Amino acid sequence: MAQSFFLILLLAAPAASATRLHIRHGSLRRANSSAQETAGVMKRGDPATLADYCSGEGSEPTLKDDQPVEADWENYGAYYPGKVSDVNKNGTVDIHYEDGWKEKRVKPDNVKIVDDKDKGKKRLDDAACEVVDKLEDVKKKVEETERDVKLYMTGKNAEKRGIERPKLPESRRRQSHRVKEQPAAAPAPAPWWQPPAGLIPVTSTNSSAPAPAPAPLPANASPTTSPIKSEPISKEKSKELEMLREELSGLDDRISKLREEIAINDRIINGEWEDEEDLDDDGVLSIDDLIQQCRDRIAERKEELEELEVRRRQQDAQLARVGAAPISLGHIWDHVKEILTDVADMKAERDKLEKEDKLDPELGLAMDDLIAEGEALDATVSGLAEAEKRAEKLKHAAEDARREAAKQRREARASAKKKAEELERRLMEEAQKDAAKAADAGRAMSEAFLNAKKKARRAEEEAIAQEEAALEQKWRDIAAQEAEAEAESEHALQAAMRLQNSLEVVKSGTQGMDTQVHPNGEKWWRYRYEHSFIEGILAILVSFLVMCWEGFIRSIRGCIFRASALKPVEVHAHQSLYQHWLDHFLNEMVACLLMFLTVWLLGHLGFFNHFPTYLKGHSELHLPTTGYQYKVLAYEMCVILTFALILYFCLAISVVHAATQKLAKWKNKERAIPSGGSGGMAKHLTLGGAIGQFNDLKLYFVEYVTLEDPEAIDVQGFSFYRYLLIAVRGTVDSMLIFGPLMWIAILWTFGVFLFIHAYAHVAFIRIMTFFLAVLVAALAAMMWAVVSVNRTSAESAKQFSESPDIPRTRKKHQSWIIFGLMTYAVFFLCYGTSRTLLQPWLWKLYFYALLFVAGFSLVMCLVFAFAIAPLIPTYGASVAMPPYVDVAHVKSLKVDLQDDQLRS
Repeated sequence: MAQSFFLILLLAAPAASATRLHIRHGSLRRANSSAQETAGVMKRGDPATLADYCSGEGSEPTLKDDQPVEADWENYGAYYPGKVSDVNKNGTVDIHYEDGWKEKRVKPDNVKIVDDKDKGKKRLDDAACEVVDKLEDVKKKVEETERDVKLYMTGKNAEKRGIERPKLPESRRRQSHRVKEQPAAAPAPAPWWQPPAGLIPVTSTNSSAPAPAPAPLPANASPTTSPIKSEPISKEKSKELEMLREELSGLDDRISKLREEIAINDRIINGEWEDEEDLDDDGVLSIDDLIQQCRDRIAERKEELEELEVRRRQQDAQLARVGAAPISLGHIWDHVKEILTDVADMKAERDKLEKEDKLDPELGLAMDDLIAEGEALDATVSGLAEAEKRAEKLKHAAEDARREAAKQRREARASAKKKAEELERRLMEEAQKDAAKAADAGRAMSEAFLNAKKKARRAEEEAIAQEEAALEQKWRDIAAQEAEAEAESEHALQAAMRLQNSLEVVKSGTQGMDTQVHPNGEKWWRYRYEHSFIEGILAILVSFLVMCWEGFIRSIRGCIFRASALKPVEVHAHQSLYQHWLDHFLNEMVACLLMFLTVWLLGHLGFFNHFPTYLKGHSELHLPTTGYQYKVLAYEMCVILTFALILYFCLAISVVHAATQKLAKWKNKERAIPSGGSGGMAKHLTLGGAIGQFNDLKLYFVEYVTLEDPEAIDVQGFSFYRYLLIAVRGTVDSMLIFGPLMWIAILWTFGVFLFIHAYAHVAFIRIMTFFLAVLVAALAAMMWAVVSVNRTSAESAKQFSESPDIPRTRKKHQSWIIFGLMTYAVFFLCYGTSRTLLQPWLWKLYFYALLFVAGFSLVMCLVFAFAIAPLIPTYGASVAMPPYVDVAHVKSLKVDLQDDQLRS
């Protein structure tokens, strides 16, 4: 029975929802649907461009109480108007719909804000918004110049292929270079409505534009009766109407001009003509109707203007393909000058922002790249202009030379023909005289005429051949000039290609500044400190996970030792320092692996999706807007922390190596000590001194300890080397072991990072400088302790041997604080190095600076390995010597000092 009732409930729930959906899709919803579709609802998402960012376009709006919205009811896909009744802590909102329905816990993604008042407001507090106008100008002009260069190159290629520019008949050519004069328009009849007093009509200044037709009469109106009410018309509406008519007139002028150009181009391409349409005025009934009519017509004109501009660009491409591109080099040069002017203004604005300390690194880098790329256009277009000028000069010179040679040839041939005619006439006259004396006068006359023609033709051909021989060198020179002009024209075409490439570079620079400065897509931050702030939050999370997993691994190892009946101290004491280093290094790597797997699992379980709900950004602090961005950055922090620990243990192995070498030297010195001692007290007793000094130091230590407590050590079997071994191992172990105290200090430091990033906006390089100073101070304190022990040991030993009863004072040295600060500073320097070198966006911003950081870090690692690492075991041994030695601690090591299995 219960199962049947539960099944009925399951089936009834969708039916009820469907019923409600059907009710909500009633006539009222259908009536309001079209109005809500045209109301304009702001969509969520990041601003795509810098202009959108500065104007507030695309930014995620903030939902608040009583805010008009449209909500997707029950995720059915239908949005209904209502208001926000409550904003919940988890980011969801409660909606009260206009028809009385209510819905709780609606996701922000299912809510659209209607008529957002903050839309379009400029963010004047961002320096990037002060240069956005210049950026938009450069973008527009670069696109225009790029299009013109392409058309210029297309025309040059068509000219290179020998395609001649088509020509119009003379009458049409004249019409294509001037505006066709329109006949005087007939006077229009008086309009049936006259504007009231105070309303100044605006007419177009274009004389070629067609006169507006008289407005049609409404059905219930007469020419003598005005349908306008007698209410007064405000000056604001009159001014608005005047401005709208001026804008309408300007659009009409541009449309008329584009139509005229299109008609000319149509005649050039295929001889077709297009008749221009008259723009009729539909008339108005009232001032509000007239304003609305002007707005509608302006929208229509803008749409038509856009279509005409697209068509005009298509015609330019067609004209260029047939060698009739109307793009000249001067036109391109004018565009480039405008770009250079905008770039110069942008450079001045950049210097101004830098002087006012408003220029952040990302904006500065983007502006520097764009300015450098824009200034390079000057040399490129100058090279193109020079190449074009040389090519035109050589081309004109070759054409002039060819015309001169052709003229000379024509004149030579005309002269040769004239001389041949004179020779023929003279020969014929002589032939007539000779033929008159001959018996057969007719035949003789024919033969004489024939011979005269042959001689004249031969003389003409010889004269032409002589002239051609004289012109042959000139023709070769002309061919060489034409070849040179062709080569120079090819150079001009290559220069145009270089200009096109330069424009592409400038375009990429504008795109970089337009998309890579403001929060957009994967780049959710605006300033570096915002990224560092989130890094600090996630660094706390991953460090806490490493601490937890490290404690878990330590507990597991303790359980294994207890199950094996072993003592961890004995196991570690019988291991070498290298084995101890490897053991702790692998423990940290396993903890990092488990930390990464934990973060990966949390990411797949949606843990990071809650971060944007509880971490809200504002205009001064941009934060990630999606859980995916938090998840990606958490993965990066896992990698950074892991590499920081790897670098830290790479430095630690140099300390292990130095400690092993020093302990081996001390062991050899102890074995080589003669039974009689050194024979005299040295001026200085140092751990690194000769064998005799090492023996005197051992005797001094034994006497110092036994006088205070004779049972503290076994004098006969005491091994000074083993004592130093235990002291050095304790110091090195404190560097290798990351205990809870160290991790708490790390977590606390990351918490401090949050505040200094969010409120003080301190750069990370300054923080690393602080840790470098801490390291230097700790090393100085360690050096002072070593030098102090070496300087006073001989004097104290001599005084003690002369008078054993002199009072002895044990000096306190906070070695654990000094060495802890050194370890703490080294770890955060490793973290800072990993964090700096493993961020791709930092390399893009500061390539050479990070290259210097990488080189400096390498040098510091070498300095640590060869100069600082040998100091650490010496320091550990020095603080275990008088006057810092604790006799009670030495007594507790009595059993360990007799263990022959202690290893270094």
